[in-house]
Amino acid sequence: MENESYCLEILTQIAAIQEVLRGVSKEIVRNHLETCVTDSIQKGKGEQHYQELTDIMFKLSR
Repeated sequence: MENESYCLEILTQIAAIQEVLRGVSKEIVRNHLETCVTDSIQKGKGEQHYQELTDIMFKLSR
C-alpha cells in the first residue's frame, strides 16, 4: 500500500508541474505575440511568423 501512495503522490506532483509549464508556455507565447510578431507585422513581415505560430499552437494544444 505504501508504494501505491508514493506512486499517486508522484503522479499528483507531475500533474502540478505540467500545469505550471502550461502557464509558462502561455506567457511566453503572449510575450512573443506582443513583441516579435507585432514588430514583424509593423514591418510588413508578419507572414513569416504565421507558420511558426501555427506549428507551436498545435504542439501546445496536445
